[in-house]
Amino acid sequence: PRDARGPARVSLRVLITGSSRGIGRATALRLAGDGYDITLHCRRDRESAQAVADEIRRVGRAATVLVFDVADRDAARRAIEADIEQE
Repeated sequence: PRDARGPARVSLRVLITGSSRGIGRATALRLAGDGYDITLHCRRDRESAQAVADEIRRVGRAATVLVFDVADRDAARRAIEADIEQE
């Protein structure tokens, strides 16, 4: 949707893993252009993920960056739950 918030002000936010480069980055930018807020994920390269977040904010969408290893289920859960609580 172009205006993902709608009249009820519901925020549609997408978590994209591996979004600091490549296909993940392209997907994040495309969905932001389509009206979604984006939660970016990276395992190590926060600087690159932050640069993608900055690009997303320039098109008027919200963007956050989470750093965790998806192979560590507990760390992934903690990071995602903390992000949801902040929303």
